[in-house]
Amino acid sequence: MNCDYVFVNGKETRGSMNARVIFSYEHLMWVPKLPLKVELSDNRLSFIKGWRVPILPDR
Repeated sequence: MNCDYVFVNGKETRGSMNARVIFSYEHLMWVPKLPLKVELSDNRLSFIKGWRVPILPDR
């Protein structure tokens, strides 16, 4: 029997005596340091086709 990996999807109906599965999950996320400084060579902004501009409510 090959025990190099274990697949678990939540549909298991039986178990095994003396079986141990140890796992971990990691997720890497990049976060900029604030305040965020942006330098652009072209200072004219243009719309991006297909992007919607949010409509903010009046306060």
